[in-house]
Amino acid sequence: MRRTIAVLGEPARLNGKDERPEWMRRGFDAAHENTLSLTPNPPGRRHAAYLYAKRNLYIAALADAVVIVEAKSTSGTRYTADAAL
Repeated sequence: MRRTIAVLGEPARLNGKDERPEWMRRGFDAAHENTLSLTPNPPGRRHAAYLYAKRNLYIAALADAVVIVEAKSTSGTRYTADAAL
């Protein structure tokens, strides 16, 4: 059985409020039984672009390897690479 860990950049949701795009909700609903969703952001925190850098640290910590093919020098991908070293 295949299992997946999804590290989300958005804050945890309370009271069923779901701000994810429809395509993302459908994907998670389909994989619900075999997917663990994590977020480093507490419920109630406002969604902001900087939250994804924090998410990238979790991705690097959980991964066996991090391979970056291409990224801008100002990209959040750099946080992932630095954390993986």
